[in-house]
Amino acid sequence: MKSKYLELFDNFCAVRVDKDVEKVMTLFTNDAEVREPGVDLRGKNAPREFVARGASKYEDYVVEKLNVFEKEDRIAIEWRNRFKYERKSNDVLGVTVIRVRDGKIRRMNEYACTL
Repeated sequence: MKSKYLELFDNFCAVRVDKDVEKVMTLFTNDAEVREPGVDLRGKNAPREFVARGASKYEDYVVEKLNVFEKEDRIAIEWRNRFKYERKSNDVLGVTVIRVRDGKIRRMNEYACTL
């Protein structure tokens, strides 16, 4: 089965490589919610705030998608990231759950643990 929404995740991840915060804004609805441990952002500027917090500090960012689950207006991606953040190497395992409305991200919840 081909995913309808995986491209949204891929384009969101690309901002950590190309550092284009404004491009990522086009992926989200105006009432978007972005949540991860310690972060709960809502509204039109939530994606900008989330990405701008650290996008410029990422280097050598690679995402490996391990599993993808999709149903109706939701997609969950289990992933492994390897990257440098502020020049320190990181290896992170996590899941991103995205709820889609009108082809855009309405809600994105991220759960992660460092390895």
